[in-house]
Amino acid sequence: PTPLDIEDYDRDGEQNCVDEDDDDDEVSDEQELSNGTDPRDRDSDDDGLSDGQEASLTTDPLNPDSDADGVQDGTELGVTTPTADTDLDFFQPDEDPTTKTEPKQPDTDNDGLADGDEDANGDGRVDDGEGDPLDPNDGLRDTDGDGLIDRQEREIGTDPFDKDSDDDALDDALEVQVTGTDPNNPDTDGGGIIDGFEHENGTDPHLAEDDFTEAVISGDNVFGCHAGGSGEGAMLFITILGGILLALRWRSFALLALILALGVGGLAPADAMAETPNANIEQFTPGGGGHRVWSVETSQVAPAWQPYASLLFYGERDSLILRAGQHEERLVDNQQVASLGLGIGIADLLQLDLHMPFVVAMQSGDTTSMTPISDGGLMDMVVRLRGRIVDNRIGGLGLGATLGATLPVGDADHFRGDPGVGVILGLIGDFRAGGTVVSLNIVARIRTEETEYLTATFGNELTYALGVDVELAQKIMYLGVELFGRTELDNPFNSVENSSLEALFGPKWEFIQSFQLQAAAGIGLVQGRGTPDFRFLVGLQWAPGSEDEDGDGILDADDRCPRQPEDLDQFADFDGCPDVDNDNDGILDVDDACPNRRETFDGIDDEDGCPEAETFADRDMDGIPDDRDQCPEIPETVNGFEDGDGCHDELPPDWGNRQGSDRATSSIDPECDLRLDEVVYFLRDSDELTEAAKKTLFEVAGKLNNNPYVKFISINGHADEEGSEVDNLKLSQRRARSVKAYLAEQIVDRGKMAARGYGEHVPRVDASTAEAYKENRRVDFTVELGGKCAGL
Repeated sequence: PTPLDIEDYDRDGEQNCVDEDDDDDEVSDEQELSNGTDPRDRDSDDDGLSDGQEASLTTDPLNPDSDADGVQDGTELGVTTPTADTDLDFFQPDEDPTTKTEPKQPDTDNDGLADGDEDANGDGRVDDGEGDPLDPNDGLRDTDGDGLIDRQEREIGTDPFDKDSDDDALDDALEVQVTGTDPNNPDTDGGGIIDGFEHENGTDPHLAEDDFTEAVISGDNVFGCHAGGSGEGAMLFITILGGILLALRWRSFALLALILALGVGGLAPADAMAETPNANIEQFTPGGGGHRVWSVETSQVAPAWQPYASLLFYGERDSLILRAGQHEERLVDNQQVASLGLGIGIADLLQLDLHMPFVVAMQSGDTTSMTPISDGGLMDMVVRLRGRIVDNRIGGLGLGATLGATLPVGDADHFRGDPGVGVILGLIGDFRAGGTVVSLNIVARIRTEETEYLTATFGNELTYALGVDVELAQKIMYLGVELFGRTELDNPFNSVENSSLEALFGPKWEFIQSFQLQAAAGIGLVQGRGTPDFRFLVGLQWAPGSEDEDGDGILDADDRCPRQPEDLDQFADFDGCPDVDNDNDGILDVDDACPNRRETFDGIDDEDGCPEAETFADRDMDGIPDDRDQCPEIPETVNGFEDGDGCHDELPPDWGNRQGSDRATSSIDPECDLRLDEVVYFLRDSDELTEAAKKTLFEVAGKLNNNPYVKFISINGHADEEGSEVDNLKLSQRRARSVKAYLAEQIVDRGKMAARGYGEHVPRVDASTAEAYKENRRVDFTVELGGKCAGL
């Protein structure tokens, strides 16, 4: 005998070789071998019942679920503790042995639902949400509350525990009883939009062709104005932009590479192939050469026959989204583009640009309106000729124009190529001040062939852009900020979907002469088609500029002011900077009669810019120039006796009689008898002429203009003693200049007039009263005659 024959498997005292029932399951070994059960395993099918019990019950000892109702035989009979040979990892004990079902009848209560359908987890207990396999009436229940009884749901194949079995936003009963759609198929017509959304949109869920007739196709924006928008774009924009600024501040190429990886990572990919309409939705086209912000161009052009090049990599997210009610698809979820730009300046008036973009990667989200996109390829090329009309290289307003074309070389059916040639016509207006330029671009884009996709039409467009480029550090660091967008040319701004607006912001670092490392981040503001919620850009540009940018003949390498031409006035003409006030006296050279000699500011004709030693001096302040004053240190006594000699004198004792008899007996030439006794009065703290003052000065001007012998007029300004002495001196000077300016307007020879202020030092009335102050706020005159009247 073998070792197995002498063992006692069931430990009943009889060795296997003589024991007719080795496993003691009340079925002989011979019978078990005949039945196919295991003579040394009490529970061959591990259902909790021994083979002998199953023989008595006439259940199948080789099938743990004899009636195939989803509940094991032992569980249906309330077994909680199976035989020693039962596999406990397989057997499900009855969690409620007080209830038992029929293991040979799949529907114990004959309610139309199998016991396992009612006891969904097969544990023998009626759990929450389950039917009772012993209650014939619970098949008539509506467990999920969808309007269909459980028995009916079982018959049509829906889930009696889920009111929307196919998750199409329609309850099962509504689909069966009202819409007639398939409750087990979320998209009955296979058109791409689930039945519930079609019902809401008013389209026919049985007709595939109309699913997208109410669709709206647009871009995105950072504010999340639609269901697809979120704050993610704004956060990504802030993160990328902050990193760009830090990288350029630290001049770190490694950090820029990390930022690039972060930008690409923020644009999640998908996998599939695409077949979509032929249309180029790309909104961003880089400007050519060094005279640009990002996409915004300025009126300046590259130097004659000077080539330039750039390689830019830019990415965008959510630039084309389809929405039909609650149904939403990201047709272009993200896109990364490598753009090569080449060009050359022509005759210092034009430049020719060639823009060649290549889509490195392009992905869409889960779409049903089209096959999702997941590949790269060519985008339409752009050729442009830019011309300068008004030159503002040294500042001011500039004007330029653009003429170009888009060439349909982009891959068909990938939203990156138009079916025909496009024509570009644009105007550029800008204003330049030093290292800052503000530019406005208005461009028409004419498509020779329109194209449509569902409800969207891609036709002629009007693009608009406003940019500012600021030189932060001369020839080293720049900052570019711009807004750009587009709308329909034939019907501008008729809808949000047809009108777009983006913002782009970033620095440019000229780390080697003519080579710039550039980086920018942007956000969508108005979600027209082609507008992403987020955009980033990095790149390298080589664009040599003019060797003499301001055209003053001094090369930029030696020019301290490369954007301001030297004024070549024989004063510091080799530093390259204009000198607006050579003698630094505060009077601009254009108004300075002596631009290379400082004004003395002594109260005598201080506005002419010349030192008074060369024009007019009056040391004794009597109104008679020193070169005519016989007593230049002693002021004249104005008493009618020899007042023109400039000396202090007293009247002779018989002067009164002599003057009367002289006037009575002698004949004085009227042309030599010119007396300017007029006085011009001013209001308190004012140098403005009153109407009365203007009338007086009109009469004075008449006297002066009608007398050919007038040689010199001293215009003497005065002030009262109120206020500080310095302020009064300045006020009196302004009053004298006001009178001089008015007389000049009345054609009095400016060269014969000298205006000066005496402050409070020559009062008309020497008193501290209001009446005295009024008399002292004045301008009076001293006149000298020449020719036959000299000395009279």
